[in-house]
Amino acid sequence: MKMLQSSNILYSAFFILLIFIPPLIGQPKTVTVGVIVDGEWTENNETRRLFEEETKELLSGEFDVRFPDSKNLVGNWTVADIESKLDQLLNDPEVDVVMTVSYTHLTLPTSFL
Repeated sequence: MKMLQSSNILYSAFFILLIFIPPLIGQPKTVTVGVIVDGEWTENNETRRLFEEETKELLSGEFDVRFPDSKNLVGNWTVADIESKLDQLLNDPEVDVVMTVSYTHLTLPTSFL
């Protein structure tokens, strides 16, 4: 009798795993990207759109990449402001990756790397 109960428990557990595990395995990990640009520029929106499209296309199937507007920061063309924005995104627990779009080839201190 105990053997029958044990096998029923094992079959039940196996059945539950078959139902719930495949959807979890097949779901791509969500990745939130924070974006920093040096400053306001007429092409910011188009450049951002292109970066987002290319990134999503390259990583589709493996990652669900998101670029929330609240994580899209625009600097005021100064090193101090851009460093501050970088620090803000690096310390944001909701941000997994920070992407910078620099038109001035700004070099940040290695303390940010």
